[in-house]
Amino acid sequence: PKVVTDLDEEEIRKRMELMETFVEELSGEEGSDDDGLVAPKGLDQQADAEEATRRDRSDNDSDELDE
Repeated sequence: PKVVTDLDEEEIRKRMELMETFVEELSGEEGSDDDGLVAPKGLDQQADAEEATRRDRSDNDSDELDE
């Protein structure tokens, strides 16, 4: 069976090349896909709380040295 289309062969070739180029670009970016990473819920809050606790301890330690 013959496929009937409004596109001529040259236009089809151009579109196929564009699609191939697009696929190559996408597959080449797999190594740098850090943008999509999401931290588990509450992880940032937990880390912030731990950092604040550490800061408070170091501030208290430096205050004791001054006395």
